[in-house]
Amino acid sequence: MIEVGTRVAYSREWLRSVGMVTGDIPFARGIVRKINGRIASVDWVNKEGRLTSQSSCLINNLIAVDRLHLERN
Repeated sequence: MIEVGTRVAYSREWLRSVGMVTGDIPFARGIVRKINGRIASVDWVNKEGRLTSQSSCLINNLIAVDRLHLERN
C-alpha cells in the first residue's frame, strides 16, 4: 500500500503501456509527499538522495520500491 513517505517507482505495467522501457524513467525512484484522493505528489530523487524533480501521478501507476520484485514480467 502506498502512503505518504513510501519510496516508489513507476510500475512495470504502466511503463510498458506508454512505451517507456529504456532511459532514466524506468529507474526513477521517489518519495510520496502528499496524497489527494488517487493522486500522489512525488519528490523524485537521484542515487545520492538529492531532489531532481517533483510531479503528481496516479497511485495506480506507482509501486512501492520494496515490492518491485513481485511484479509480473
